[in-house]
This record gives sequence, C-alpha cells and structure tokens, in this order.
Amino acid sequence: KTYSFLGITHEVVTKFGYYFTHLFKTDDDSYVNVDALYREIRAYGKNNAPHPHDFFGHCLKSKHYALKVRRGKDYKWAVSYTVYPEPWYPAYCLGAGYGVSKNFLECAV
Repeated sequence: KTYSFLGITHEVVTKFGYYFTHLFKTDDDSYVNVDALYREIRAYGKNNAPHPHDFFGHCLKSKHYALKVRRGKDYKWAVSYTVYPEPWYPAYCLGAGYGVSKNFLECAV
C-alpha cells in the first residue's frame, strides 16, 4: 500500500499542483468522518506553527509499538541483515487510513 500511495501522491502533486494541505488515503471499505478530520487538521497550523499532523493515522512511532525485524527461516516474513540491517522497523502507519501533509510530501517525493 505504501508504494502505491506514494505513486498516487506523486501523480496528484504533479497534476494538481500544491493547492492542498493534506492527502488522506483510506481503504475502499472505510468510512471517514470528513467534518471531524477537517476540524482536526484546521485546529493546527496557524501562523506556520509546527504541525503535529504531518504523518498521521494509526501510526506506530515508539519502540513500545514498533515491529521487531524477524530473522531466520522459522518466520514466514523473515528479512535478512543484507536487506534490512536494523533491529526494528521505522515508524509507519497501518490500518484503514492514514494521511500526510504537504510539508511531509515535499520531503518524501
């Protein structure tokens, strides 16, 4: 999902320019309370203050929730040290939906 979302994100940015503040990705069977999402995003970002919603959703950002990289043949999704040498995966979002800000996209795309 992440790779396809970034591809679509790049397409949106190049096609529609920068006339947005956030992009939000959901699964096709998800419901979004658009009014609540809009209010939450609008509550921040006044006067170019740091925005806590640069990367949001059900995000795993701390080691308490991070996913440990599984090594060895006993694991279905094992990853070798050559492919990924770190002991923990970096922060990521999962679930039915997540969003990114324009600021985040400027760094990522």
